[in-house]
Amino acid sequence: MPNAILKSLPTPNRMGWPWTEEVDPNVYDTDKSYPKISIVTPSFNQGQFIEETIRSIILQNYPNLEFIIIDGGSTDETIEIIKKYEPWITYWVSEKDRCQSHAINKGFAKCTGEIIAWLNSDDLYNKNILSKVASAFSEHPEMSLLHGQCMHFDTEYDKGFLKGEDFDYLEYLSTFESFPVHQPATFFKREAVLQVGDLDEALKQSMDKDLWQRLGLAGQIKFIPYHIASFRRYGEQITALNQKNKSFFLSKERIRALDNLYKLSPPKEVMKIKNKLYAFYNHFLAIEQLSNKNFKHAFSTWKSAKKKFGFHFNSRYFMLNFNLLFKGRGAEKMRKLLGLKKIYH
Repeated sequence: MPNAILKSLPTPNRMGWPWTEEVDPNVYDTDKSYPKISIVTPSFNQGQFIEETIRSIILQNYPNLEFIIIDGGSTDETIEIIKKYEPWITYWVSEKDRCQSHAINKGFAKCTGEIIAWLNSDDLYNKNILSKVASAFSEHPEMSLLHGQCMHFDTEYDKGFLKGEDFDYLEYLSTFESFPVHQPATFFKREAVLQVGDLDEALKQSMDKDLWQRLGLAGQIKFIPYHIASFRRYGEQITALNQKNKSFFLSKERIRALDNLYKLSPPKEVMKIKNKLYAFYNHFLAIEQLSNKNFKHAFSTWKSAKKKFGFHFNSRYFMLNFNLLFKGRGAEKMRKLLGLKKIYH
């Protein structure tokens, strides 16, 4: 049984979880062997939040925890805070990295646990979650990825819930639905990541979705009905989210994610929908390019996709968007300027 550590931590000036509360060590069975859980926290100038993140991990009092922090060279109070908690951190480093995904991948390379996760330095775990995660993986060894419910809150602690749910992997993939999986509330097997690969550093907005898509090939994705983590929304981060949502369907990133998926030689049922998926995301890439008035690229994407994916590509819908953008004779004039024939199908 692990020892309670709350009294040995730096004294906080706030109340509640994870400041003046900890998980009771008695929730862990002394006669039971617990799988090692490795948690990676990427960080960069999050000194105002990282202490809460750290405490939400170590105050789980989990008996077989590996905790790794990969900092990108913070210049605020982050390093000072990390050093205060150094006795409870397995490994940490502060050095420049290429991007957040690079930092997380560096952390994954240090992991030795059977189960791994990453928790950003402005998010936190709910109380007594690691015991539930360990139990779920023990009960379902066929799982490659586990996910649960996630709460979001702002600096004023206004709250809302992001509800996860069970879903059929192939059905969601084939109907272009976004997996109902929320990153802070996910854990996955290290061996599955070794099988399908790390985060793709070229993806800036959908690297987590890309990884879930690939992990679905390595085992089952299961949902547990627990509030696992809390996701913080605030100033700069909300602005970044809004910028992210301006991209109509993140089409280029979705297409790259498909490339990553099909490099793994997936089973035949996934191969059957390959052209359908590529046609769909190329279609929205063309629409996105039209919306941005990048006409030559839009028609180049349209022509290429129509040739490669045939009837899967919705040419009529593409031309409808073109005609709406340039109503009446304006559409015909734009076609002539682009050197295009009058095409409707």
